[in-house]
Amino acid sequence: DEVINRLRSDVDAIRPGLAERFSRAERQTEQFEVIKSRVTVIKRIRSLLADADSEVALSITADHLSEVRDSLAAAVDRGVLVLLVVSDAGEAGAIDGDLDGVASVVRTWGEAMPTLLTVDSAAGVVVPPELLGRANTDRQAIRFSQAQLAPVIVGSFLGNYWPAASEAATATPAPLPVEYENFRHTVLQATLRLRAGETPHVTVGGRWTDDEPADGSGRVVESRQGMVEPTTNEFPVEHSLVVETDDGEAVTVGGQGAFVEDVEADRVRIEAGGSDEEDERDEEDEGSA
Repeated sequence: DEVINRLRSDVDAIRPGLAERFSRAERQTEQFEVIKSRVTVIKRIRSLLADADSEVALSITADHLSEVRDSLAAAVDRGVLVLLVVSDAGEAGAIDGDLDGVASVVRTWGEAMPTLLTVDSAAGVVVPPELLGRANTDRQAIRFSQAQLAPVIVGSFLGNYWPAASEAATATPAPLPVEYENFRHTVLQATLRLRAGETPHVTVGGRWTDDEPADGSGRVVESRQGMVEPTTNEFPVEHSLVVETDDGEAVTVGGQGAFVEDVEADRVRIEAGGSDEEDERDEEDEGSA
């Protein structure tokens, strides 16, 4: 009786911890799934697009764009950065009417290429051209859910396929103010503002690349990017901003994993600044004073 009572007491003591641990445990998503049919590929793409929170990079053939168009447009409406390559497209003008609102930036390529999708740099799909293009094939697609692999696919997408395609459509800038944790989206929006003759103001939260906390603000004077033409980056995955602080210092800002820039940003808030003409007038007024 004494032993039983002691065991019961021990079980009662650990019950709350066990209950908390197992009530919050979630079934882990399989890291890899082999897909053998076109129908399943499209289903997986739609599902991943529906779950996107910050960024989508997708290449898909012109013949299958209509099957995921609504999912892409919904992601854009949620404020997701969508970079889209429409492959096997022939003449770009043939699909221009289908591109409004479908992505943040659309490029087209006349050649066939694999269907690639990454969502939030965490999950995606890799599909050989034969699986979508032929009725009978033994080729298979892979759906993956692995944070280590997704950035590699994004790097290949931006470094190999994106530069080969031609820019076909670009969305209008998002209304300001707006805040992003996805730095590529920050760079795109700042670039569109700069090219409209504006000088956007940003507030940056993050850290210096030597790991000291960094929080500050200033005006964007330059962007280095490869998402829209003309591209200004020195290597395919370079997406950064040059920010002039209130004391006149020029600071380079990059996103997660930045190492060549001064600051690695976790979040950036973009607000309206003046136009280039207004800035010039302000400088003239200050000189006169």
